[in-house]
Amino acid sequence: MDRDDEYRILFEKWTKIMNRLQERESWVRDYGTGDLMYPSEIHTLQAVGDSRGINITGLAERLGITASGVSQMARRLEKKGLVEKIKRSGNDKEILLMMTEKGRAAYLGHERHHTQIQEILNRELNNYDDEQILFLSGFLSRVEEICDEVMSENSTGIKGGVVHE
Repeated sequence: MDRDDEYRILFEKWTKIMNRLQERESWVRDYGTGDLMYPSEIHTLQAVGDSRGINITGLAERLGITASGVSQMARRLEKKGLVEKIKRSGNDKEILLMMTEKGRAAYLGHERHHTQIQEILNRELNNYDDEQILFLSGFLSRVEEICDEVMSENSTGIKGGVVHE
């Protein structure tokens, strides 16, 4: 097998992984509150919990999505009783998002879920030496940079059925 064939096989494997992750976005999971949550919902809640009193603009920047998208997500999380909107003292126009007790329960359930996944990955990574881990880390960092570059170059186009410019 020549190098081009090896590259093609690697790219096909990468594509399969990306397709599985994209499919996962439509799955729902209960993180211990009785509410079924999409990955985008729990990851938004996680960002709220990690940031304690973040506003819509700050959360949009943290998540890399639009403020409009964050506002919609915040409404869904508020409707489920997972976050509450609080006006910043001294500034009635600025709304901060805070996790509720129920939101904290979901947040902790999500943390347990991530810990389980991390333990599986750690068991696999224990099969590799330091040099291989360093290579993998560098490679994944470069893949992330390439993804950012490609997304930046393609920032005009269709996302979610909406034309973006």
